[in-house]
Amino acid sequence: MILLVVLLCLIALIELACVKVHRKSVIDTRVSTLKSTDYSVQRRSKIMAMAQGGAAAFVLVLAEVLKISPIALVVTFLFYAGIRAGTALEDRATAKDSRALRLSKLFVARETSDARFAFFFSAPRPQDIYHVTMWLEALKSVGHKFLVVVREQQHLSEVPVSQEFECVTFAGLPVSQRLLPASCRAVFYANNSMFNIDVIRGNTTMEHVQLLHGDSDKPPSFSPVSKAYNKLFVAGQMAVERYANNNVAIAPERFKIVGRPQIEPQDVTPNNRKTVVYMTTWAGNFEDSNFSSFSQSIKILKTVSEHGGVDEIIFKPHPVSQKDPSWESIRTQFFDLARTAKIPIKWAEPEESPFELYAKADVLISDISSTIIDYLHGGKPYIVTNPQGFSDEVLKSYPSVDGGYMCLQNADNVADLVKLALDEDPLAEERERVRQFAFGDLDRPRGEAFREACWEIISKPVKSIEQE
Repeated sequence: MILLVVLLCLIALIELACVKVHRKSVIDTRVSTLKSTDYSVQRRSKIMAMAQGGAAAFVLVLAEVLKISPIALVVTFLFYAGIRAGTALEDRATAKDSRALRLSKLFVARETSDARFAFFFSAPRPQDIYHVTMWLEALKSVGHKFLVVVREQQHLSEVPVSQEFECVTFAGLPVSQRLLPASCRAVFYANNSMFNIDVIRGNTTMEHVQLLHGDSDKPPSFSPVSKAYNKLFVAGQMAVERYANNNVAIAPERFKIVGRPQIEPQDVTPNNRKTVVYMTTWAGNFEDSNFSSFSQSIKILKTVSEHGGVDEIIFKPHPVSQKDPSWESIRTQFFDLARTAKIPIKWAEPEESPFELYAKADVLISDISSTIIDYLHGGKPYIVTNPQGFSDEVLKSYPSVDGGYMCLQNADNVADLVKLALDEDPLAEERERVRQFAFGDLDRPRGEAFREACWEIISKPVKSIEQE
């Protein structure tokens, strides 16, 4: 009797485990944010699968009543366990194999069949989802339904839910099946992932537009890979000339100046409370794109906090800096400094976007990156770090720094620069020149140039293969 009870309990546990396996299979093989496209099995199949446990339990009880040997009970249980495990594995395999079919049904569903464009994204790190989120409001303002397509399954749950778009994933599908609905006129991208090429090659009747996730003087903003796209949406003439200045030849008609539609007008009215925002960038994967001052951050924060004239400092390191080996050490030093500093020093809240911090800042300290260009939109003074110790001659290659106050390599002068920027601001006129150079839509309502550029593309009829 004890053996029977143990085996019946094991059957119950196996059934619960199979239910969990099925639920995990549904989650792991989701193809979109539409519940109707989730993997499901017919009611009859569910009943038959669960009946296996009931049948096994019945046979075991019957065997016990008939006084069949314990060995027979164990053999019967093992036979059931093997069949049930096979059923669960088959269920998971079927869920994976059905992804392409469920995705094809999605593209004719009412919610997605009239999507006029798509936004494709691929990146290995969860933190990189900001490449998507920074563009969503601008894309929603275009006024047409669209799709957000992610290559990796992990990003499907990270994209905010919205009525203006559905999020779908190409995870687990071969390149030949990464096709978009025929209603789409264009595909937008925000990075230079190597998987973008698969989508370009698989959807040849559509316009492919590179947005990038920021406009900066760093190599990604003049990558030769940009030649693969039909159009390059850029913030201003600075971005256009950046390609030519770095020997990347792209025809002028492929550029479209659209400004930075994410940036809201900033308050530049002088106030009694002086706030310094310090934002470091990511070191990157290659030395030629490493402009990060993250390793100097504690020194910079301490120096600024000790020299007066500032009421608070807000620190926001790039989210990918968590991969830096010194991350935990710098966090510990930061909170030690924050406890003893004469003025409030805050670590920016995770939900605070860079654009919200730009609005709070009276002076920004940052590295050569898209951060200083985005901040430049507001016209307020900024300080540029120089941890690599670039000479004046080298700095000519980075036109965005012309409107900023340049730190020494060791950042010893950062406090003096903050005081200079807040009090006299002698670079105000030069900064305005750089601002006009960096943004081509300053005389227009926010986002209008971007929307018009999008409408020009998505209103065109879909090209036929013969037209290619």
